Amino acid sequence: MSEEKKENDLMVENNTKIIAYYLPQFHEIEENNRAWGKGFTEWDNVKKAVPLFEGHNQPREPLNDNYYNLLDIDTIQWQVNLAKKYGIYGFCFYHYWFRNGKHVLEKPAELLLGHKEVDIQFCFSWANEPWTKTWHGAAGEKEVLIEQRYGKEEQWKEHFEYLLKFFNDKRYIKIENKPVLLIYQINKIGCFNKMVDYWEKLIQREGYDGIYIVDMLTSDGKIARNKRVSASVDFEPGKSKRKKLLEEESLNLQDYDESCRRMLLEEHKKNEWRCMFVDYDDTARRHDRGIVYKGSMPQKFGEYLQATIKKSIQEENEFIFINAWNEWGEGNYLEPDKKYGYAYLESVKNAVNMQYSDIYLNEKITDTVIQNESPREKKFRRYYELCNQWLKLKNDGYKLKTFFEDKNYKKIAIYGMGELANRLLEELDDSDIDVKYGIDKNVCSAFAEIDIIGLDERERFDDVDCIVVTPVHVYEKIKKELEIKSNAEICSVDDVLSSM
Repeated sequence: MSEEKKENDLMVENNTKIIAYYLPQFHEIEENNRAWGKGFTEWDNVKKAVPLFEGHNQPREPLNDNYYNLLDIDTIQWQVNLAKKYGIYGFCFYHYWFRNGKHVLEKPAELLLGHKEVDIQFCFSWANEPWTKTWHGAAGEKEVLIEQRYGKEEQWKEHFEYLLKFFNDKRYIKIENKPVLLIYQINKIGCFNKMVDYWEKLIQREGYDGIYIVDMLTSDGKIARNKRVSASVDFEPGKSKRKKLLEEESLNLQDYDESCRRMLLEEHKKNEWRCMFVDYDDTARRHDRGIVYKGSMPQKFGEYLQATIKKSIQEENEFIFINAWNEWGEGNYLEPDKKYGYAYLESVKNAVNMQYSDIYLNEKITDTVIQNESPREKKFRRYYELCNQWLKLKNDGYKLKTFFEDKNYKKIAIYGMGELANRLLEELDDSDIDVKYGIDKNVCSAFAEIDIIGLDERERFDDVDCIVVTPVHVYEKIKKELEIKSNAEICSVDDVLSSM
């Protein structure tokens, strides 16, 4: 056996603990049979998906046609072995509990509970929404199949006693002697305070110090500032989703890179856990009314995950969530498929193993990676590098105005009015540096609170001390164009950051 093969077979030692959301909808249940036909599982949606535009990655096909059944313990054991090999600490099972003890899709977790030999850490996310047809995209999509009602103490006790069976399992994730329970939408639980107070009394009788409630921050959710809530976790890409690019189109296209960069730029405190998502495309469920994130690929996902790990370490947060392990109907999964094989899982392992290395921030990217990049990928990678470097400097207390002050640049212009330009404007807003105007070839698409002029609108740009170029991937070309029209100093954002 080669040394490389030996290394690949080793379990990854986790310092930062990565938990992957786990969907249990891959087995038959009566509720789905009645709603969508006998034998329905999530695989039915996955198999029916079709490409809706050129280059659309549909249908998603599991490697070796592994359309598994989660009522098979061998399947769960395979998933666990795979997860541990590639650096996943645990699974977060979606938990569907409604009213009067009604629950669905509970059997995979119960199967795990009954097989103590399956060695994986796990916890629950209570998906406290009504059971509807909304996710499926079928006719009558607002039809409620099971109402979400919370009841009173009798119902709270029944729910607690069910959860307690799992809490008592040594594999169930606990913090400070408290079982961890994520709740999808706390703000929709009118009786939340009373219910949790009641649960606290019950669980303390069992020898625990309480329940570690985690608030999931979704697109329409805000952190529950409540003493009963111990932590929050971003639920991505829902939390960072923006309005669709083209309102006239039914399909909602989003940009994977832009979303991930925005996530990384958000400030987090201790006990505000981050989440990275693999990909997202729910057209298998919602057809031409679905949401598609364009741009995800294993390499980029791994780099964003590595940056997320670094940020979490700086914030002293132990846990990072990944959406998702097996959301095949959302195109959002780590499990191997026919297009990428194990590449997304390899990205997880590499990110975990490199979590204390500065290899990415120091730009020690391998020749192989660079050679395989397309021009578009190079652009986004370079942008990503700069964002990471910028974040590191900001966390270390550096201010970009120092660069301009040291060189006595009092009046500057910015070339390329994209996101980097807006970030630069924000940082210089409280300084004495006067940003006179922006320069952009496409004036109509550029937005900023300063005047923006086209490159060809002026013969000269000599009324500033320096022109800062933000499109660093084509810096040399732009510099030559500007040198013809200005005697001002020309530098790139990269020059500014590297001087710190």
